[in-house]
Amino acid sequence: MAASSSNLATSHRTKLVKCYCGDVCYVVVSRTPDNPGRKFWGCPNLKQEDELMDVMKIVVGLLMFIAIMLVIVVLKILFNLVCAKL
Repeated sequence: MAASSSNLATSHRTKLVKCYCGDVCYVVVSRTPDNPGRKFWGCPNLKQEDELMDVMKIVVGLLMFIAIMLVIVVLKILFNLVCAKL
């Protein structure tokens, strides 16, 4: 009986799960109040993905700022053209 249970544990530990990024995931134990002790698969690149998302948010924010500034410049030019014709 002990041999079969150790084989089961060994086969469970050798199970490989791949993330969508292509890397092999590892088992992580949750420490959150909602899921204490719950095991789940974790990607080794999660921190890199979080950092990439932070950079993307900054880039999107800058692009939106540039777009708003361009709209303001165009509106000022149009306003000046209309005022010049009056």
